[in-house]
Amino acid sequence: GAAYIELNPALAPKHSANIKKLARKGFYQGTHIYRFVEGFVAQGGDSTGKKLTKTKNSTVPAEFYLTTNKPLMITE
Repeated sequence: GAAYIELNPALAPKHSANIKKLARKGFYQGTHIYRFVEGFVAQGGDSTGKKLTKTKNSTVPAEFYLTTNKPLMITE
């Protein structure tokens, strides 16, 4: 099956861009979402560690410091 995940570039611009880049390159094909908390986090990829990315930017620094002054809309 397919998974649809909404990204939030307002709070995680580097992570959103990296996930899109990896998806366009097909990295997530044949991988699984292995942890999901609705409205909070979806962790996925190759939990076995056998499928490595071929880019230097496969990880990005934490973006915990970004905030908003008003709630962000979550769409379905």
